[in-house]
Amino acid sequence: MAGHEWEDWFEREEFIGQISDIRVQNLQVERELVQKRTFTRWMNLHLEKCDPPIEVHDLFRDIQDGHILMALLEEVSGCKLPR
Repeated sequence: MAGHEWEDWFEREEFIGQISDIRVQNLQVERELVQKRTFTRWMNLHLEKCDPPIEVHDLFRDIQDGHILMALLEEVSGCKLPR
């Protein structure tokens, strides 16, 4: 191969590598979103049994103060926890 052909080849390989990195990042973001939605649905299945029923809309924001996590623990364990 002539010198410029090698440069073209390396540039192409570098470009393909960058595309691959972007795809991996997109898959990681998508995987995190799927896990967040799945866990939120699982929580809501248990929290709808509470009296009154509780619903999580935004997982990270809604569990910040700990009240929903306590309710979830009580529901899953079947034990009343001290407040």
